[in-house]
Amino acid sequence: EKFVLLAFADHADHDGLNVYPSYERVALKTGYSERQVKRIVARLKKRGALIVDGKVGRRNKFRIPIGDKMSPIAEGTFDDLQGTSEPPSGTSETPTGDTATAPKPSVKPSTDPSTKPSSTDGTNNRDFRSAWGVKT
Repeated sequence: EKFVLLAFADHADHDGLNVYPSYERVALKTGYSERQVKRIVARLKKRGALIVDGKVGRRNKFRIPIGDKMSPIAEGTFDDLQGTSEPPSGTSETPTGDTATAPKPSVKPSTDPSTKPSSTDGTNNRDFRSAWGVKT
């Protein structure tokens, strides 16, 4: 249910109003079938987590109620939160390890050929054909 409600929330404005996604869009977003999305929406409506506010054209207009009922954490304030201000324990050694870098490119490129040059008389072609059993 939360996953479907989150998909609806993705389409809502900041107040939880004006939510217009189609069941098809929510199904694509969640991976559920459209029928399963409709079942979940019915449960969300029954719980009061999603309200149908009529239709706009052919689409349902939904509303997500935001307030005390949906956000029990709102009872406290952020000033009530406490935490530690101590630095985390542990070591802060500088990591050591491989410090190798890529080799520097040579200033003078090699002029030596790296492979045996191919012949221009077709002998390499013949060798290739005979190696693969191709008759000429």
